[in-house]
Amino acid sequence: LISNGGTVNMISTSSQKIIGENTFENLKKISNVRSSLLFDSDHTTTITGNLTLKGIADNTLTIGPTEAAYQFEKNIGAPAFSDLEGGGLSIAIASNGNIYSPGYPEYGIKVFNLDGTPSNAYTPVPYSENASYIAIAPNGETYLTGGAGVSDSHIYILNANGTASTSIDVGYNPEEINIADSGYIYVVNGDDINVLNPDGTSSTTATVAGGISGSGTYNIDNPMAISPNGEIYVLNSATGAENSITVLNPDVTASTTYTFTLDAPINDAGGIAISSSGKIYIGDKTNSRVVVLNSDGTFDTAFDTFGMTPWDLKLTQDNKILISGR
Repeated sequence: LISNGGTVNMISTSSQKIIGENTFENLKKISNVRSSLLFDSDHTTTITGNLTLKGIADNTLTIGPTEAAYQFEKNIGAPAFSDLEGGGLSIAIASNGNIYSPGYPEYGIKVFNLDGTPSNAYTPVPYSENASYIAIAPNGETYLTGGAGVSDSHIYILNANGTASTSIDVGYNPEEINIADSGYIYVVNGDDINVLNPDGTSSTTATVAGGISGSGTYNIDNPMAISPNGEIYVLNSATGAENSITVLNPDVTASTTYTFTLDAPINDAGGIAISSSGKIYIGDKTNSRVVVLNSDGTFDTAFDTFGMTPWDLKLTQDNKILISGR
């Protein structure tokens, strides 16, 4: 069996075996009774996308090989980092694939290669005591902001080698910051998205009607993302059992709004990212998971972050998921 598209659902609530040589794009098993999903030890089963397993409380769903002597080989894409020290509250990816995360003053900014090894570009840098959010400009410059919990109205800019360049006084406490391929700078300010021209001068402002998740509080929750086509996605504050996302055009005029209901609403977001196919990934800090929506805003799946609280997430050019957390 070769599944070239979509998700194969193992719909039976009883224990099941997958026999023979098989390739799945996505495989899902949901059971409300104690059961197991076993894979043929004499053959290889390849899952190129997501394996989703969901059981019900007090009814264990077990996964394993048909013979106990065998084990699974897993490759979940980008490596998990354990040495961000004071950082990990936000991450950014440069055009060369390097991964940046700001830390406290003694740690500066950590830079990693995509394989997780430290890059020789790492040095302690000025301004890092005010670095909660980070963005990398197309020219390699690093932009830092302090967030709602830091009384500092500046955006600090570093050269590509980590030395101090300049700063922009925006007249408010800037929170999350993102920079589009066009060079335009998008900054969260309470429930507003402020846009700066590439030279740092003010361009325009849009107030997000649904509010911005975590805005105005000391939550480093990164509720804004720029999609590959330049649209701005903003996770709105939860209302009752619902969550919603506001999508803005690059000029921050309203485009659309997606409303979705989950088994538990996202009351504290930990990053949002958009794939090249339009999939929407949302870090759920409260429930230690990543929620995935389809391009039309409907629920697709969710996967556990194994006890790590996601604070930010980004997608690489080949749609590997990078999650920073604590």
